[in-house]
Amino acid sequence: MAINRIIKSKRKILSPLCLLPYALCLLSYAFCLMPLLTQSQSTDEIKNIHADSLQQALSQLSGTKKIDTLNKIAFSIAKDFPDSCRKLATQTISMPDSMNYLKGLADGYRNLGDSYIVQDSLLPRMINYLKAVSIYEQMDPSIELASVYIMLSWMNNFAGRFRSAINYDRKAIKAYKQGKTIEDIEYRYASIALVYQQLGEYDSAIFYNKIALSYADSNLKSFPNNTFGIIYRYKFYESGDTSMLDKSVEWLIKGLNSPVINHHRTAAINANLFHAYYAYGNKGKDSLALYHAKQVIPSAVKSKDAYYIISGSWMKMGLLLKRDCRYDSAIICYNKTLHIIDSAQSSFSMKGYTESYYGMQEKLSLRRKKSEAYYLLYDVYSTIGDYKKALEYYINYKNARENIYREDNKNLIAMIEAESENEKTSNQIAGLERDKQINELKVAQTRNLNIVIVVVFVIVLLVGILFLRQNKLKNEHKNTLLEQNLLRLQMNPHFIFNALSSIHSLMNPKDVNKASDYLGNFSRLLRSSLESSREDYILLEDEINSIKNYLELQRLRYDEKFNYKIDVDPEIDLESAILSPMLIQPFIENAIEHGIRHKEDHGNIYIRFKLESKNISCEIEDDGVGREKAWEVEYAKKEKHKSLATEIIRDRIKILNKKIKQKISLEITDLRSEANEAIGTMVRLDLPYLLD
Repeated sequence: MAINRIIKSKRKILSPLCLLPYALCLLSYAFCLMPLLTQSQSTDEIKNIHADSLQQALSQLSGTKKIDTLNKIAFSIAKDFPDSCRKLATQTISMPDSMNYLKGLADGYRNLGDSYIVQDSLLPRMINYLKAVSIYEQMDPSIELASVYIMLSWMNNFAGRFRSAINYDRKAIKAYKQGKTIEDIEYRYASIALVYQQLGEYDSAIFYNKIALSYADSNLKSFPNNTFGIIYRYKFYESGDTSMLDKSVEWLIKGLNSPVINHHRTAAINANLFHAYYAYGNKGKDSLALYHAKQVIPSAVKSKDAYYIISGSWMKMGLLLKRDCRYDSAIICYNKTLHIIDSAQSSFSMKGYTESYYGMQEKLSLRRKKSEAYYLLYDVYSTIGDYKKALEYYINYKNARENIYREDNKNLIAMIEAESENEKTSNQIAGLERDKQINELKVAQTRNLNIVIVVVFVIVLLVGILFLRQNKLKNEHKNTLLEQNLLRLQMNPHFIFNALSSIHSLMNPKDVNKASDYLGNFSRLLRSSLESSREDYILLEDEINSIKNYLELQRLRYDEKFNYKIDVDPEIDLESAILSPMLIQPFIENAIEHGIRHKEDHGNIYIRFKLESKNISCEIEDDGVGREKAWEVEYAKKEKHKSLATEIIRDRIKILNKKIKQKISLEITDLRSEANEAIGTMVRLDLPYLLD
């Protein structure tokens, strides 16, 4: 694969060097790799990458040679010693010479991303890979650029962003071709085919897999053959046409009989042959399905990359036994599946995988297989009438699915945040050349300054600029953090998940138009949230549209538990009036989540915009249970959710009030009846009436 070739190419560069600096480079490289070959050294010795002997050897190198050496060491130890890799990568990035050495800087960011492979969060990996890509793209296409594109494709695939995954695979193919190499290019085309299969676009999947097959060596066609088997099986699921299963089996047998096939591919093809034969649904094919399910285990045991498939093999045998009404044997197989999954999860390590993709695949696959095993146990216990056991496994299944949805949402949000961060980084990288020219000009000017008074003036001026710039950056940083917190409030993962789930529930022939409307509301809300987070002011009309989209989605989520009404003073010019974004929506969320949600009957929310002198008064009124009652209910239910909206808004108002003459004010009132009973909450925001 591409990453393995990078390791080999780098070792070829190091091995023949004989001059002293290069010998020292090789010595430092060997020093870091020695713990991999020697059992007697301790973990502390392995992780201590700043040992005296290593520093002594590296001290005799300088400039780009030192940067390249550190990057080669970091790349080689990324999976086994991520902390050490991170220290080395950070060191290369911070070296003064790296700012003028784009390849060294890009390699450093790539290694920094690799050092986070063992972590569950995609955010730090995505951020550093995007930084690396933005620098690599300024140079000639290279195998390093292609490898980072591939990693970004995998990550987007795992986050469910299939179109982005396809885009990065295409970029990797372009980098390969521009670099005049086609080695492994068939895997990228086959990867695109598999993503189109996940999207249900089978014609496109077949088209790209044919290209993959045309690039594959005659001895290495097992991968695209296996991909064809998967595509045609899913075409059968969609159409019910058993000829698709015949084609699936035909391609899979071709893959299994390929002249050169590794243990991982053998296990995968046998697993897919099981699925194909099982899908026929007759006893004659079931015997073949069982045969191939059993064939998975011997091959998977011999390959770390395929080991996760073993749990699925036991699950497959359980399916056949359950179909044959051998329920006790099926239960044994399902429990064996859970035992293997628990063992694999408790001892999981990225070490031993030839590609980090396989480790990522195993973590995701184990979570999903565990959920599936719980469901199958629920199903078999329901069939035999043991409803107590069935309920136990159904609860386990629901909890497992919830964890998967939560992880998917976390990955999706991480990708969005990383891309937002990359916009800033891209601007910084694009300005590197300008900064270099400015620095050279300053040096030339300083050299020509002969008059002391001019030198003093320049120094004082620079100090003053730096001081003002530092204060400005501090204020901007604080404001950015508040805006990010507000954006997270607007794009709460639970809200996103529940909104999508509600829209999904409408996706049947009767409600398809309604689902389409709500999906449109959802996309417009996300887009307006992201766009408004980057603006100082937005039109009041746009803010009201965002509020309507949000309220419609919340009404869908809570099964139309409440009505809302938005009144706007006719004297307000909606097309010109502007206000600071992200001030109103959090209070509407509080009204729903803490007021209306706990109310037994139907609720109402009133939003009013009034023109009062030179201010726009925004009132958010609900007839919910009130803040005190909401707190009591949530405390009794031991709900851990804590709303930070009010605190964040108050902090943001303080910052905004420093910039404007007409101050923003906030007032929250608990509404009570004549009998002093809570009948809701009123939030009032007084905003300056500004025109665009």
